[in-house]
Amino acid sequence: MRHYVRRPESIIDKYLSDFTKPTNVGNHMDVYRQDNQYFVEIDMPGFNKEDIKIDFKEDILTISAQHEEETEETKKEMIYQSRRKHSVERKIRFSEVDIDQINAEYTNGTLKVVLPCIVHPEPETKSIELK
Repeated sequence: MRHYVRRPESIIDKYLSDFTKPTNVGNHMDVYRQDNQYFVEIDMPGFNKEDIKIDFKEDILTISAQHEEETEETKKEMIYQSRRKHSVERKIRFSEVDIDQINAEYTNGTLKVVLPCIVHPEPETKSIELK
């Protein structure tokens, strides 16, 4: 029987291993309908308003964001760096949305998109006079 020896884990290894796991940035999303409107709320911390692009085409809402940090010349010897580039994209299909009334706001790292539904008027009843 073979015994495998594992090198002791240093404090730095332990610290960095917590940050190398995939993150869920952009994955925290709520989609709901209320008062004849759809609402989409996505947590997108770390993005600027200018980084976010929202499109609606053929019943599909596409939300995408890309953030790249500028690099500066430095003589630092980086041990770990994870803030260079980050991107998120979500596509959600909706039906009967009034495309001209869609609006969005980005506040405190949360994007909120409101998609009003097309309101169909109640069918009119017309009395026909008999002759």
